[in-house]
Amino acid sequence: MKHVNAYPFVGKDYEKGFLNSGKKVLLLGLSHYNEENAGAPCHHTFTQEIVDGFVGGEDASFYRGYTSQTKALLNREISVDDRECVWNQLAFYNFIQFNIARPGVKDTSDEFNSSVSAFKEILEELKPDVIITWGYGLFNRLYPLGEKDGEKLFLANGDEVNTRWFSTGGEDKALMIR
Repeated sequence: MKHVNAYPFVGKDYEKGFLNSGKKVLLLGLSHYNEENAGAPCHHTFTQEIVDGFVGGEDASFYRGYTSQTKALLNREISVDDRECVWNQLAFYNFIQFNIARPGVKDTSDEFNSSVSAFKEILEELKPDVIITWGYGLFNRLYPLGEKDGEKLFLANGDEVNTRWFSTGGEDKALMIR
């Protein structure tokens, strides 16, 4: 993976699929925050270290988003044991391969554009069946990189969910969900 700075976290049961469904899930975040090194490439193990800490029960304020995502995936409150169970069944990757100073600071167009080739490498390496974007903004920015729209999904409350197909190499495809 020659364009990837921050390697993805890949759960030990990723290949079995999420909740033993056989469907490999890539949870896709936007970026890591590191004010001291803003603009510099993320180091290779940054993502893995962060997720390992969360799965291991660490409780720093920046883990709130990880907790929210885990609750959303299970549709219920979670325990520390749930963290390990859920995250061992999926892969996680941050799209932007450069440190962003802090939440609310937008990446530059160069940082975004330079991260596209790394994302494509990740898709070819992990071959997910489903990509769940962490936030609406990321889905909208990645939309043009996809090949075609998927069918619209509807939540139990009637909300519409947009989808888009992405190539994972050859004939393989992944459905990105917003």
